Amino acid sequence: MTRYGTTTVAPPADVFRMARQHFTGRSAGLRIVSQSLDALELRSSVGTVRIEAQRVGDETEVTILSREHDVESRAFLYALPRASLLRRWRARIRG
Repeated sequence: MTRYGTTTVAPPADVFRMARQHFTGRSAGLRIVSQSLDALELRSSVGTVRIEAQRVGDETEVTILSREHDVESRAFLYALPRASLLRRWRARIRG
């Protein structure tokens, strides 16, 4: 199992909406096996993907645990909206 993580400006509900679209589409073909306010678990005949999202300040921390769906998981994380570098710099200065 591989763990991936990133941050996004999208709220957790949007992260899960995008994940459902990304992972249940024709390319990945996973099915949803469970969902809660902070996690979404999907499964296929060859592996699983668990997505966790938690709001921290102005961003959402996203963690993916992937078994046999690493390519799809990395593509999903890459597609999430990010804060601009200027916005991150301002946030660090403000403390």
